[in-house]
Amino acid sequence: MKATYARLVRQLSRISYIAAVVFILSGLVLGAVAQPAAASAPKPEVKALQPLGGAVGHCLGNPATNPIEKDENGADGWKIDAPAGYIFTEVAVKAGTVCYTWTADGTHDGYSVTGIGTSHVEVDKVCTGGPDCKDISHIEGWYEVIETPTETPTETPTETPTETPNRDSD
Repeated sequence: MKATYARLVRQLSRISYIAAVVFILSGLVLGAVAQPAAASAPKPEVKALQPLGGAVGHCLGNPATNPIEKDENGADGWKIDAPAGYIFTEVAVKAGTVCYTWTADGTHDGYSVTGIGTSHVEVDKVCTGGPDCKDISHIEGWYEVIETPTETPTETPTETPTETPNRDSD
């Protein structure tokens, strides 16, 4: 009788172990399935960084030596314009002690940037509070020459006249 009882205990113990493993695995599978789907639209590339060395007070570089426009007062909204024939390829927002940079239009980290790829950029503060919602101290835009495709002239073949010998019958 003792042997039957011991065998029964071992079988129940194995069944309990298997049930526990199945329960844990099913929880992992269900947890993975229940994760929210990733957003379909990619976020703009945004990097938080400290101002570049040698360019104190600037995020992208020194406007005296680099192609940068800067708005430090935002009196009529945070806006910058590139010189004629240029477009902005990168924009930085300095807020608090951090510089946030964008290489494409978008809203991130409490700020909205529009106009990258054009000669006019505008930035808005869209956050409404909290420790990471800092006032804008300035904005900067790195500009580059507008690339205009040039047509490569193609040579038009010209016909070269050739003389054909005259075959007059005598």
